[in-house]
Amino acid sequence: MNDQIEKAALIAAALGGKIERTSVISEGASGRDYSGSAHCLLVLSTCRFWLDFKGDRLAVTSNYPHDRDGVYHSQREFDPAGAPFGGIRCSALKSVEKIVADIRRRFLPRYEPLYALAVAYCDWQDTYLDTVKSNEQHVITAVRYVKGLTVSFVGRDNISFVIHVPVRNAKALIDFVRGLE
Repeated sequence: MNDQIEKAALIAAALGGKIERTSVISEGASGRDYSGSAHCLLVLSTCRFWLDFKGDRLAVTSNYPHDRDGVYHSQREFDPAGAPFGGIRCSALKSVEKIVADIRRRFLPRYEPLYALAVAYCDWQDTYLDTVKSNEQHVITAVRYVKGLTVSFVGRDNISFVIHVPVRNAKALIDFVRGLE
């Protein structure tokens, strides 16, 4: 296991990155004993991904970013038309240089553009949530200002109200809505 973590650190250094987190598998999975196998999060300036050592195999797999609420988004969300890409597998017995060459040739060309899409999607999601929260503040003000007003939906681009106001309050509502523009 320590050899696997050391190898992961050498791979990270050769790629110009670092290992951010490691863990060790404590129990076998699918009838195979991978106890003591290392799971390492490798961070580059352009992306982050997992190195999973399982016996004599190494899996290089995605670790897409999450939005500020901690929600991870799958590739289907930010690249719905793209072909699924889970990563690559190779022999963990190869030299560090050969593993790095595999990652550079087979993994990074596909993964880095997807990771950039995921970052942009998370930024969009965060902006969307900011806009919805801002709209919610307008709604709170509106509900306090106009009696008989209830809210059925708050989104980024629209707010749906249900209005039950006497005619005498209609002008106040119209003035309020005009003030939102």
